[in-house]
Parts: sequence; C-alpha cells; structure tokens
Amino acid sequence: MIVALFGLLFLAFGCGFLYLILLRPLGQIIAARQWVATPSQVVSSAVQSGTDSTHGSTYSVAIRYTYTVNNKRYESSRYDLVGGASSGRAGKEAIVRQHPPGSELTCFVNPRDPSIAVIDRGLRPIMWFALLPCLFVAIGIFCLVAAFRKTTAVAPETASVPWQSRKDWADGRIKSADRQSFVVISLFAVFCNAISWAVLIVNWSEVMRAKGPGKWIEFLFPAVGVGLLSAAVYCLLKWLKFGRAVFEMASVPGAVGGALEGTIKLGRFLRFPEGVTVRLRCVRQVTTGSGDSRHTQETILWESERHVPDAGGADSIPVLFAIPADAEETDGTNPSDEVLWRLSAKAKLPGIDLSETFAVPVYKVAQAPAQIAAAQRARAVETTELAHYERPATSRIRIRTVADGTEFYFPAARNPGAATGLTVFTLIWLGAIFCMVHFKAPVLFAMVFGLFGVILLVIVASLWLGTTRIVAAKTGITVAKRLAGIPRYRAIAIGEIAAITLKQGMTAGTTVYHDIKICLNSKEEITAGSSIHDYEEARWLASEMARCAAVTYRS
Repeated sequence: MIVALFGLLFLAFGCGFLYLILLRPLGQIIAARQWVATPSQVVSSAVQSGTDSTHGSTYSVAIRYTYTVNNKRYESSRYDLVGGASSGRAGKEAIVRQHPPGSELTCFVNPRDPSIAVIDRGLRPIMWFALLPCLFVAIGIFCLVAAFRKTTAVAPETASVPWQSRKDWADGRIKSADRQSFVVISLFAVFCNAISWAVLIVNWSEVMRAKGPGKWIEFLFPAVGVGLLSAAVYCLLKWLKFGRAVFEMASVPGAVGGALEGTIKLGRFLRFPEGVTVRLRCVRQVTTGSGDSRHTQETILWESERHVPDAGGADSIPVLFAIPADAEETDGTNPSDEVLWRLSAKAKLPGIDLSETFAVPVYKVAQAPAQIAAAQRARAVETTELAHYERPATSRIRIRTVADGTEFYFPAARNPGAATGLTVFTLIWLGAIFCMVHFKAPVLFAMVFGLFGVILLVIVASLWLGTTRIVAAKTGITVAKRLAGIPRYRAIAIGEIAAITLKQGMTAGTTVYHDIKICLNSKEEITAGSSIHDYEEARWLASEMARCAAVTYRS
C-alpha cells in the first residue's frame, strides 16, 4: 500500500510538471507555427536580472516592440512562448545585441488574438528541465508495477513460510534479474533521447552561436541518452540471443543444510565451447546513511561454484549445490541489513556472453527425502570433482613433498594484473595526498588519506614481494610468510585445528580472489594461502591441505 501511494505521488507530481514544462509549451509551439509573420520595431531591449534561491542570479530577455495588424498598433514584450528566467547571461546578452532599440525584426502574431505575439516561437533550452519530471514519472510507474506485483503475490499464511510472499518463489519459477533492468533502462532511454535530441536539434543554430565552454553543457543530456540507449540495445541483444531465462526449482525453498536444485531454462538452444560457470552466493547487504549519502556494502558470507561442461549444446543448465548447515538463511525483514542468496550462470561466447542472475530463496526448513538425496548427490559430485581435478599448467603455486610433510609455496607477484591495478590506484591516491599538502588542505584530511595510503602501500608490497610457505603434515601445519625479507612464522599443532575452509579474499573489479583459512578450535582463523584467482584450484588446494594434515575440509 505504501509503495503504491509513493508511486502515485511521484506519478502525479511528474505528470503535472511534465504538462507545465513540456506538454503545454509544446502545444503552444505547434499552434504558433500557424501564426502570421509580421514586421515590428524594437522599442527597448535589455537583459533583466533577478535572484533565485536555488541557482543564485538568473537572467531573462526583456524586449519591447511594436507592430501593426489591420491598421491597429500593438505593443508586446513577449520574446518566446516559454518565458521564465534562467542562469547564464551570455546567451541573453547576445540576443539583446542582435535587437538594439530602433531595429526592425519579424514577430509572429496570433491571428485569433493580434495582441499576442512572440519573436521566437521555437523550443527553448529551459525545456531541458522536462527530463526531471520524466524521471519522476518513470519512478512512479516502476513503484506502481512493483506494488501490483506485490499485491498479486501469494500472501504468507504464517511466518514459517516467508518465501511465499513472492509469487515467483512460491511457484518455484524465478526470472533472471538481468532481464528486469531492460524495461527500466529502455524507459529512461526513450524519455531522455526523445526530449534531449529534440531540444538540441531545434536549438542547434543558437547552441553553435554560443561562445565559451558552457555551450557544451547542451550536449550533456544527449550524451547520457546515447549511453542509456546503448545499454538498452545491449540488453535487447542479450534477450534476442538467449531468450527469457528462468530458474525452475526442483523443490521450494532451498534448504540450509540441504541443497538447492533445479534447472536454468534458456529460450534458445546454444553451444558453450568453454562450458558454463554456475555460482551460488550468500551475501549480506548492509545499507547505511540516508538520502544522497546512502551507501550499500556487500559481504560474501558463503559461496560455491560449479563448472558445467558443454555436452554438444543445450537449452538448459543443471543446478545442484549442497548448502552448509551453518549458513545464513534469506532474511529481508530489515531493508538496511539483508541476507540474500544469488544464483548466477556465466559463459564466454562469441559476441555477447551469457550472464544471468537469480534471487533465490534459501531457508532453514525441514527437508523432504528428495532434498536430502539432492544434498547427498551434490556432496558426492564435489568429492568426485576434487578427486579428478587437474591443476592448470599456468598455475604459479608450487607443491612438493618435503621431509616434514607436503609443501605449498605461494610465490611473489603471482597475480601481476591485480598488483598492477592496485599499484596504479595507490599512485593516484598518493598524488591526491600530495595535492592536499601542496594546496594546504585541512591537516585532518591529509592525515586520514595518509593512513589509508600507508595501508595501500603495505597491500601493494605484499602483492609484489610477499611469499607464503605452508607445510602440512599429520602432526600439524606450519605457515611461514615473508615480506621484503621480513619473516613471520606460525606453527599449529594438529589438535588446535577444527577445519580448513575457503573464503572470499580481495576483489579486483568483477574478479574475486580466494583465501585458504585454517579454522582453529579457539575460533581464530589463520590465512594459509591468499589471492588465489581460480576458484576450482583454490578449492582443490584447501582440500589437499586438509588431506595432508588429516583434518576436515569444510566446503
């Protein structure tokens, strides 16, 4: 109800201002095309200034002129159909210079009422502001559609079945979230391009006559429109190539301690030469602040990944994941602190790659026999994959048998791409600090930025110079790390270790790196190997360390 009311207010507000700013002036401009061109003489011309609480000083063209219709003399001070004042004095001064007192010009007179006349009957730059109410209209429509979908959802009978609050979850047929953005992007693209290009084309000559860098602001909205249109076209091409992607769940919901099983149905029969990467993630999404200062941060609580090889082409992708018993369940009760589960499928293809994401329900529920069997199959598949895994020949991580166990050696600079990117970012950050000191910015700012700069330098140094040597044996695990020749050593007795697991490490763009963690009985976690690019290799390394030390590997 609140969402629908919010949508109606935005829609009404947007439509009202859209009528006042765009539709009514457009109607007047179209009608003025039939007005009669009439000679007139300028009586006075000047730039009239004023003040605005939002934009400061504003300016408008003040021209008084006389004209004669049917032997009757009239006087008008109307320059255009829109009127109003705006910032930017140079353009108004140029108009006034073209029409000094005593000069002659052509005005356009309303044949039905000769007392109404204008000099310029075209579109005006002030009509750019019509983009703002268009945004309100789009938000209103989006909220109303969302409210309508919510009202048609299956209402939860009790708090024990929260997944039934969403119709797609209750039905077990979940559409790709990547498709939902197409409608919103297309809506904004149509509004932005229709208005921005129309105004620019009509005012092209005036824009070209303007001097100074300010005239290029006129191209800002068309550029944004082109960007939105490109995004909409990309989404459309994805839809044409892959069709509508739907995840059909074998059982609803996915079970904590059980499994998530189903099939991703594609609208087209495709071949995947490099196979498909299917990933399931549990994410905590925390939103802080309000208004323009809102910030959303995501933390991956758990993830698992499967590689589905190509079997000569298919129009569906199988999904099967075992979910740990200690995983968090889906929780959207607090919009500022949510736990979400996302299923994604990605594959490299000629042209546009496959990329589909689904919001899936995972809850702590009593498991049916089919779900228990699915979890057992998922764990068996994972065990088989680990047993038959072959490390890539390009891997820089070295493994060998030594006198006191099995050595896993992580050399320096094993991720040159990530190290280079972070190095460039750190140099830019240090440059910003230098500018703060040079231009005498507040000392507190320089100190805070400097502290983060030191942290960045340490991380960059570890990526380029840091090495890690792990020796796993049935008596315990030793972790020896070196950074620029400075050693750190930790010996862990086998009785202290609860399990070895895999967790998300740093991220570089869309690339996620993985860390191997030694979980102690004291709840402490020790990083045994970090920044592993390949998920399957990271999973195998963690399980191999656990096997060599005869401890539990926790997936």
